[in-house]
Amino acid sequence: GVVCPRYSETAEGIETTFAVNHLGYFLLTSLLWDCLGSGSRVVNVASRAHIHGRVHLENVNLGAAYGYYKAYAQSKLANLLFTFELAARAAQKKIAVNVLHPGVVATNIWPRHHAFMKGLVALLKPWMSSPETGAQTVVLLADAPEVEGVTGAYFEHCQAVEPAPRARNPELGRRLWSLSHRLTGLPEWSV
Repeated sequence: GVVCPRYSETAEGIETTFAVNHLGYFLLTSLLWDCLGSGSRVVNVASRAHIHGRVHLENVNLGAAYGYYKAYAQSKLANLLFTFELAARAAQKKIAVNVLHPGVVATNIWPRHHAFMKGLVALLKPWMSSPETGAQTVVLLADAPEVEGVTGAYFEHCQAVEPAPRARNPELGRRLWSLSHRLTGLPEWSV
């Protein structure tokens, strides 16, 4: 994932944060879908920042309204909407699809920020999780027998918790699904 302190676009003209953090997941899952069978698990990494997110379907690039946190929160809400839409579509195939918040993890996602953020991150680093701790929920969802068959759930600290209500909006999830197909140039695929 990325957090882009300044507005930038991909070669396709899509705002970088949305392209990497959401469309990257969507594209990879789409391309691998036919390889997955019953018992497979799809695990998406999001963030608690989804609580602050709004998906701007008519303007995912945000344009003049761009702010790095606004773009990040939008992309992370998109992760949850995509996960829940895919879980609903994949239920017949018996593929588990879940999403998680790994915690605030001390990784190299942070140093690209302006001086204020670099200083804030340096101050908060002792309270951030290690990458190993941040990966625990990922590993649980990818491999642990105790979550076998669990699908369409959001996890924090290895526990299923309820996400922000807008993350469970099925109409928004379907509309984002269609938009994601258009933006990636993929034909609609069924599960």
